Amino acid sequence: MGQIMKYLISGQRAGRKRFFDELYALGQEGKRDIYGLCSPTREDEETFDYGIGVILHEETPVEKVEKLLSQGYRIWETGPATYAVFSCFGEDGGCISEMWGRFFKEFLPQSGYEHTDETDFEIYFEKGAPGLFCELWVPVTVRKKMDKKLFR
Repeated sequence: MGQIMKYLISGQRAGRKRFFDELYALGQEGKRDIYGLCSPTREDEETFDYGIGVILHEETPVEKVEKLLSQGYRIWETGPATYAVFSCFGEDGGCISEMWGRFFKEFLPQSGYEHTDETDFEIYFEKGAPGLFCELWVPVTVRKKMDKKLFR
């Protein structure tokens, strides 16, 4: 993603149906994907931020966004980043945990990339492929090569 993206994220617990109804009402048909955003974990912290929301598009009704902001929703902004994208197939969130394991054990050692401290996220598609639980987007950068002079 080469641009700044803005997401409207729930800032409070609400009934599941009401919460998703509010998010779906912001999007047009075909633009109602749900995003789960996760802040990077820092060494000195034991927790991380996680938010569920939707991307704000130019055509998102401003008055609806302002109403939800007044009810405790917030905007989460992400900057441009390079992502490795993985399809998570399964019945529940267990497939996401499995994919994270594969990311660290298989993808990183073989890919020439390293994980970065940017927001990672899942996309739960309004109309996804059969059996697709979500896509996992993990921020990465090309791994820096070691200076061979250090090993002489």
